[in-house]
This record gives sequence, structure tokens and C-alpha cells, in this order.
Amino acid sequence: MASLHFRYSSMNAGKSTYLLQAAHNYEENGRQVALFTSAQDDRDGVGIIASRIGLRRQARTYAPEDNFFELLAGISTETACVLVDEAQFLTADQVKQLHRWVHTNGVPVMCFGIRSDFRGEPFPGSAALLALADKLEEMKTICACGKRATMNLRIGEDGRPVSEGNQVEIGGNNRYRQVCGRCFYGCDVQGSAAPAAPVSLGTPVTTREMALAIKKWWTDGPSSSRPNGHHNSFFDGEPDFVRQARTVLGEHGLW
Repeated sequence: MASLHFRYSSMNAGKSTYLLQAAHNYEENGRQVALFTSAQDDRDGVGIIASRIGLRRQARTYAPEDNFFELLAGISTETACVLVDEAQFLTADQVKQLHRWVHTNGVPVMCFGIRSDFRGEPFPGSAALLALADKLEEMKTICACGKRATMNLRIGEDGRPVSEGNQVEIGGNNRYRQVCGRCFYGCDVQGSAAPAAPVSLGTPVTTREMALAIKKWWTDGPSSSRPNGHHNSFFDGEPDFVRQARTVLGEHGLW
């Protein structure tokens, strides 16, 4: 029996790669597929499904005002599977349409998307899919601290997490980070609120001033019992930029 699938995750879990691989597997076996992606996601061009490992493919687009009964009326009658990327941008009505279409046409639909936004609030499409999808699967990825990432942070221009703004703001690794729940809240082991890191993940530490700011953040954060007396108010394990700061300051005998 055909099913509506929802494969969800935080950012950077390989959802688009998985979708494109699934399409390839169908076609390699002589079966046709129909690919859809949100018209709102124009990072790689409108109507392009692209993965971070370089795979890309043209797809039909959907917008909030579209009716999927009408969109799916235009696909081949030989279609064996419908694949929907960026499914968090579906409306609740569109999810209901997909669910009904699957069960009245006998063709599976596989949706891929993130579950919640940078505030921890569900996207309407994701909430509807969690309620209606016949099969749910979490696609796992990891936080910088090494724990399983389940949340998404939006990063501001100053490299710090932001907690206000529109729910939809298209961006890649320069705007978003996948994190675990603990890092999402910036808490120490007692749950106290921790200050934001002075630099974003992946930022090279090149000056003594930057390294001193990192040292102050790392050593003066909320008190936690750490191996070797280290404080860690944001990550479980010393992040790369702290190690770089140690190296920079170590050359001057400052850390």
C-alpha cells in the first residue's frame, strides 16, 4: 500500500542528497519519478534541488497558493514515486492534499524537510506531516559538540545566535547551524543560561584580540565541573576556535 513518508532532521543532515539518491534508484530500475521543491528556496536557483556534496537536479516548484491536486495532475501516469524537498514550506492544506492523493492514487510521496525553526517552533508543513504522514523517519546528524543535533540556530551578522525574526529566511551554513538541545539553549550542566560565543563555528582565530575575547568567554562562563578545570558554557568538548585561541595566546605566553 502506498504511503506518505516524512523524513525530517535538523539542518545539514543530507536530506537533499537522500532525495536525489532515491530518485536515481527508481530511475536506474526503469521507474519514473516526479520531483518538487519550494519556490521559496532559491539558494541554488529556483526549481533546483542541490545537495552540499555537489549533486543537483531540476524540479517542479510549489508555492503556498498552489493546489497539489492540480500540480500532480500534470505528472506522468507512469510515475512510481513523488519526491518533495523543503517540505517544511508546505502549507497544512497542501499536506492534506498529498495525504489524500497518496491514498486515492496508490503512488507513494516522500517528503524531506526540517522539523522546527530557529526558535524551536514547528513549521506548519512539518507539523502537518508529523500528524498525517504514514511513515516517519528522523535523519540524524551531529552538533559541533558531538551530540545528536535536533535543533537549528540562526546566526546573525555578528556571529551570534539570534532569537527573533521572520520564520522563513533562506540561507545556508553562513546563516544556520545544526545543534543539540543543550547547545541550542546555551546552557551549562546546571541549566544556567550561558553567554553566546564571541565567534561563530568555523571562524579562523587570527588575532590576539580575538583570542583574548575567546579566552575570557571560555574561562569566565557559568561554573561547570570540567576535566582539567576547564569551563564549557556552550559545547561539550573544547571547540576548534578555543583550541586555536590557545595556540595564538600560547605563542605570547598568555594561555
